[in-house]
Amino acid sequence: MIKLNDFLDEKSVFYYQIFGYLDKPWDILERIEEFITSKGPNIEDFKEIQKNVFIGKGVDINPSSEIQGPVLIGKNSKIGPGVLLRGGVIIGENCNIGHGSEVKRSIVGNNTNVAHLNYVGDSILGNNINLAAGVILANYKSGAKDLMIYVDIKGRKVNTGLEKFGALIGDKVTLGSNVVTNPGTLIGKNTLIYPLTPVHGNIPANKIVKYKPHLEIVDKK
Repeated sequence: MIKLNDFLDEKSVFYYQIFGYLDKPWDILERIEEFITSKGPNIEDFKEIQKNVFIGKGVDINPSSEIQGPVLIGKNSKIGPGVLLRGGVIIGENCNIGHGSEVKRSIVGNNTNVAHLNYVGDSILGNNINLAAGVILANYKSGAKDLMIYVDIKGRKVNTGLEKFGALIGDKVTLGSNVVTNPGTLIGKNTLIYPLTPVHGNIPANKIVKYKPHLEIVDKK
């Protein structure tokens, strides 16, 4: 089985206590809401701005954004216009959640940029990640007979036991504009995904992933 610390530096984030012992990395998604409601009031220099929404110093929240607690936002992070945070969300320090993006039941590491018009659903993002415009981390198998999400571990399909799980993305990963990840995608540290790439399975660390569809241009008749 894979380990969460193979993907992200757990000790670098202020919410490191949430990790504890995990049998499977995606188990952390079930802990988010309880962690925020129990620990949020006791985190030093955090304040509660609405029920179960706790923010650190220097957090900038655009008035047009919508935040549905429980939510925890680390210091100096910016929540842009039209952003929706819901379902249990932890945002690290010095992050940017850009215009029109939605983050649902997910964890975002420090210094991570979720640019405009992104969807991050039921996912775990490490530190120093960049999601360019239009990136979608899909979390649900629409129309499938078997709704359980499986992940690829050394060529073996492993059932997560979840019907909603987006992606686990390692530190220093870059996803280009309009990348879409299938539910249950794993991306190792320091990997670059080119724009317009559909991604699935288990992408190793330190790789470049390109998608080269054929473009045909013909004369009008």
